[in-house]
Amino acid sequence: MFLVGGLLAAGGTSTIAMNKVPGIENVTSGGTLELLYGFWAALLVSLVGVIAGFAIAARDRDLDLALLSIAGANPRQLTAISILDGTIVMTTGIIIAAGGTGLVGLSTAMVYWPLIHSLSMVFPWQFFLICGLPIIVVGSLATMLTARPALRRSPIAILQGAIGE
Repeated sequence: MFLVGGLLAAGGTSTIAMNKVPGIENVTSGGTLELLYGFWAALLVSLVGVIAGFAIAARDRDLDLALLSIAGANPRQLTAISILDGTIVMTTGIIIAAGGTGLVGLSTAMVYWPLIHSLSMVFPWQFFLICGLPIIVVGSLATMLTARPALRRSPIAILQGAIGE
């Protein structure tokens, strides 16, 4: 999201700034689909990295759920905790990407400051809403689904596997 959001912010901010320059008219920037066509390989590598990181974190989630189960949590509570975990992780990632995108837009606006003497910045709100909300839902469901096998196993067996017994 940061890659595409940053490019949308930089492109939109540049378009606004260039349209304010005397003698330059009707400057346009590329849309989201044009960016996806241009950066599909980078987006694919990013997606694979996210999935790999999610799979690695699933192992640690099993241990957390086993400890909570031993502490007295029932399976419904453990499922709710895993959904909440996914929601928090995805929302935090989107907020961090939005912050980085805002910095890219602000930096782009600062570059044009000497030329147009005003700060005009574009932030791709629609992109973050359209992509962010489904990412939060899918991440929450994926966390729940990766936690389901741990809920079927004995918490003691999970702990024994974690310490190497």
